[in-house]
Amino acid sequence: MNLNPDGWQGPNTWKMLYGMDINYEKGVVLVADSFGFLHL
Repeated sequence: MNLNPDGWQGPNTWKMLYGMDINYEKGVVLVADSFGFLHL
């Protein structure tokens, strides 16, 4: 998962992944980033 497709644009725009969980029942991977967004 590429959260920074344009590369380094400074610390205010840089996203990092902080949590990940796999839900086998629904077949999804849940990932939380440093801005509080949840990615599926």
